[in-house]
Amino acid sequence: MIQLNSISKSFNKKPVLSNLSLRVERNEAVVVCGPGGSGKTVLLKICHRLIKPETGTVLIDDKNILEMTESELMETRLNIGMLFQNYALFDSMTVGQNVGFFLANHSTLSPQEIEETVKENLKMVRLEGTFDLMPSELSGGMQKRVGIARALIHRPRIMLYDSPTDGLDPVTADTIVDNIIAINQQLGITSLIISNDMNTVFRLGQRIAFLYDGRIHAIGSPEEISQSQDPYVYQFIRGLGEGPLYNANGL
Repeated sequence: MIQLNSISKSFNKKPVLSNLSLRVERNEAVVVCGPGGSGKTVLLKICHRLIKPETGTVLIDDKNILEMTESELMETRLNIGMLFQNYALFDSMTVGQNVGFFLANHSTLSPQEIEETVKENLKMVRLEGTFDLMPSELSGGMQKRVGIARALIHRPRIMLYDSPTDGLDPVTADTIVDNIIAINQQLGITSLIISNDMNTVFRLGQRIAFLYDGRIHAIGSPEEISQSQDPYVYQFIRGLGEGPLYNANGL
């Protein structure tokens, strides 16, 4: 379970998140969408305490990670996997070394056991046969799936996805979505996902949260959000050039 209460964060005295609250139930998938620069990635990084807010609490399984010592935080992070927007793969390492990096450095498994676990994870994201390849030999979609396999290597209970389908063609994006849905169901993972790809938003989200003006402006089921008459939500999910978002941002 993830619970954010009254979170505020500024950069150079410019508010990004303002008194934001959001709750993700156990085994639930919540997708956060919203205009560029609205603080979606900041929100995700706060959930991993890569960024600390000025106010509020962040509860992971009812424990406030903002008050944890470094050792307590490291233990909590063992239950959290994160897919970064730019994959964050090591260019000088093979796919197998990338996926197995955590186990090689933070487990007592033998090299053979690590290899078996890595290959199992690669199979989970449909990347059999890529163990010895370099990231540069893979397409963008395949690199995304390597990132997912690496994030899952320690079997976290929570997954944080930053724009898992951004920049991908529709077919590849749909494959990524299929992977995430299957993994969530197979492993019973609680997921918080950032995305502005409407296909991803509506397929992955059991609930969808619209982030605007530093707060969760609207939240509901895919059906509720798709039928919302709120002018900000209506404009955003339909990609309309005219509307309150257009006027507010002066674009």
